[in-house]
Amino acid sequence: MLMVGGIDRYFQFARCYRDEDLRSDRQPEFTQLDLEMSFVDQGGILTLVEETLAHLWGEILPGSELTLPFLRMPYMEAMDKYGSDKPDMTFGWMIDDLTDIAVVKQPSHKVLCSFVVRSGSKVMTDSLVEKEVTGIFKEWELGIAELNDETLGFAVIKVAAEGKWHCVVKQREWCDISESSCQALNHSLQLQHGDMVFLACGLKASAAYLLGRLRLLFADVAERSGYPLERKSGYNFLWVTDFPLFAKTSSGVFLRVPAWLNLMPCQFHLSVISFFIGC
Repeated sequence: MLMVGGIDRYFQFARCYRDEDLRSDRQPEFTQLDLEMSFVDQGGILTLVEETLAHLWGEILPGSELTLPFLRMPYMEAMDKYGSDKPDMTFGWMIDDLTDIAVVKQPSHKVLCSFVVRSGSKVMTDSLVEKEVTGIFKEWELGIAELNDETLGFAVIKVAAEGKWHCVVKQREWCDISESSCQALNHSLQLQHGDMVFLACGLKASAAYLLGRLRLLFADVAERSGYPLERKSGYNFLWVTDFPLFAKTSSGVFLRVPAWLNLMPCQFHLSVISFFIGC
């Protein structure tokens, strides 16, 4: 009624109750701030939300200020570097695509990705890493199966003296890397004695997703083991933008609607839709 009456934007405080399965990171009852707006674009919405949060932040936490504008990162960059659409950027260990550097005995459609824990083997023993990885893969058995990647393989490598690689643990369809490729990776990643390398090979999306989950879990394992993980302090907000409108299915056809479909399609999405419906 407000918009019919000519008011093109307003706030609405809504008391909500989740009519869905409970999760450990979700409370059943909450209050949300709805923004009802007409004649706006993405930039206008992001700016309004940023300014609103910055104002509220100063009221709730006096003396604490947010830096505007918030950092923005495309969805694909977040998935490639962090293996998650809600990346934890408080510490490093970013994921690298090593496909063009290493020669792996694998089909051409697979990629090789990794993240490095500098001096990780000095605090995380082989037995600890093997125990954690084995437990994780057992716990994630169903989730890994849902990735629909029968070629997915994983390994943890410890860099020994003179750059030699020692495999601590491997899972699923892991493929060995040639000696020359190990030396190339030592140089490219600037690996040193004591570094620990987490590697995944498979389809790009599943390899990055797996490493993203392991990155978060082993950050906790490393800190519990006494590893001096450097984390950024303060409040650093991030917008993840350009989410895909469609996702691939197990058969390779990518017209599956993902769970986040509450967004407006961009011009590229409209072009894809037009192509498939013959418009």
